[in-house]
Amino acid sequence: MVLSNKERQAKYRASKKGAFKKLEVLLPNNEAKLLHDNANSLGITKTDYIVRMLHDNSLLHDKSLLHDNVLQGEYDSLKLKHQTMIKEYARDTAALTVKAAGRDNAVMLAEIEQLRTEVSKLKGVRKRL
Repeated sequence: MVLSNKERQAKYRASKKGAFKKLEVLLPNNEAKLLHDNANSLGITKTDYIVRMLHDNSLLHDKSLLHDNVLQGEYDSLKLKHQTMIKEYARDTAALTVKAAGRDNAVMLAEIEQLRTEVSKLKGVRKRL
C-alpha cells in the first residue's frame, strides 16, 4: 500500500516521538546563511552542526575553520575601513582650502598608508594558509 505524504510524515513523527524535540528558531538572514554554509562546508547537517557545538565545541577547535573565519573577518573589517577612509579623504579634500587640506591630508594619508600595510599583511597571511 502506498502512503500519502501526510501518512508518511505522521509515521515518521511517531517513530521519533520522545527521542527528539522540534526546535523552531528565527534567525536573521545572514546568520541563517552562515549556519547553512558552515554545516555544508563540514559536510554535515545543520542539526549535527548545532549538536556538535552544544556538546564539545569541536567546531570551535577546528583550527582551519576558526582561523579562516577570524582572518577573513579581520581582512573584511580592515578593507571596509580602508575603503571608507579613501571615500572620506576624497570628499574632504574637495571641500578643504589649500592650506587646511595640506595639514589634514598628511594625517589622513598616514592613516591610509597604515591601513594599506595592515591589509597587505592579512593578504599575505591568507595566502600562506
